[in-house]
Amino acid sequence: MKQQEEVIVGTNPGCGPCIATKRWLAKNSISFREVDLQSSFGQELASKAIKAGMKTAPVIFTTSYEPLFCGFQPTKLAQLRPVITPTPGQTVQVSINR
Repeated sequence: MKQQEEVIVGTNPGCGPCIATKRWLAKNSISFREVDLQSSFGQELASKAIKAGMKTAPVIFTTSYEPLFCGFQPTKLAQLRPVITPTPGQTVQVSINR
């Protein structure tokens, strides 16, 4: 995933895997934006996910709203940490995969 891309988490209310995913991302300092899949915009995202063969929440999307994977999958979530190559004078916050 490119540095400028944001993690977008499509969720449903009361969804256990959705809550686990959000907690995991927060605990691992990976910023994300949540989209309710039952909202009108969320339904558009859900439709994209279904077309990609994903049938369960949460659905993880890129900034370009392309679905990456669905369900609570810590191994795949860990891969969302961006690889950062700073330019001279740029200040960045870095997460280290362990």
